[in-house]
Amino acid sequence: MALDQCGDNTSEDADSWMKTYKDYLQFGTMAANINEARILRMKASRFTIIDGELFKKSSTGLLQRCLKKHEAYMVLRDAHKGECGNHTNGRNLSLKILRLGYYCTKLRQVDQDYTKRYDACQRHAPIIHQPSEHLNISIPSWPFMKWGMDIVGKMPPALGPKVLMTTPKTSTGQTIYGLVYGTEAVLPTEVMIPTARYGLLTSDVNNTELTYDKDTVEELREMTKIQLVSYLQRLANTYNKHVHIRTFHVGDMVPRKMFQNTVDVTTRKFSDTWEGPYFIDVIVGHEAYRLSSMDGTQIPRNWNALHLKLYHV
Repeated sequence: MALDQCGDNTSEDADSWMKTYKDYLQFGTMAANINEARILRMKASRFTIIDGELFKKSSTGLLQRCLKKHEAYMVLRDAHKGECGNHTNGRNLSLKILRLGYYCTKLRQVDQDYTKRYDACQRHAPIIHQPSEHLNISIPSWPFMKWGMDIVGKMPPALGPKVLMTTPKTSTGQTIYGLVYGTEAVLPTEVMIPTARYGLLTSDVNNTELTYDKDTVEELREMTKIQLVSYLQRLANTYNKHVHIRTFHVGDMVPRKMFQNTVDVTTRKFSDTWEGPYFIDVIVGHEAYRLSSMDGTQIPRNWNALHLKLYHV
């Protein structure tokens, strides 16, 4: 239990740190080592004994009573979930205990571990919106590979707006029409009202330009592929900055995110955000798991790590 850390690192005598200060203040007992004795004298100047109880002098001037392990548990429990408790988190909880006039070594660490393991706090914890794994980018070997086909000849007529055919894409810097035919499309408006690009172009010059574009279209596609790889890498780097890796093992306890169809509508905003906990039964694949309830009942379907988190006990 985290409260065993309140005091010395050994579980056999968690209150030995208080005895060390009491022996020095009452009887002048110090360690044989010169350096340890010097450190004890410096630290003991902030402690005093009143009616047999050890107090620490706070920097604010408040005398804080030093707590034993079982006393620290009582104070921590009442400050967190007692009549005046508000289920605050570790840092604010430790500050609240200090303001009440109590002190325990490793107080902040103990409070954080306590709130992290408290069941109600885990059930009402905020939903984790960060992705649970890094972005896996897929680089096409040739244009339109993801379409699963090679386009030979004319583009089939589209029912939707054709503006996308003549608009350069951010990922490639080229238009779809240009990657297919090696040249840019001419809009109907330019035919009706000629621009300098269309009106000053003769048939011979146009044929020469088309021949050149067709001969260099493969180079254009290779350059586009390089630009696409660079764009996807930048996209993955930005995405991966927000990744919160969640990997579980068989036997781990995990709560599952509450969904709209599993939320108790009668509780409204006071409903749990996580349900469970469940056991990890089988690792199905990458970031996918099979779950079972505490009584061994199998939970239908596989569950992605995006909807799970580690349950602390």
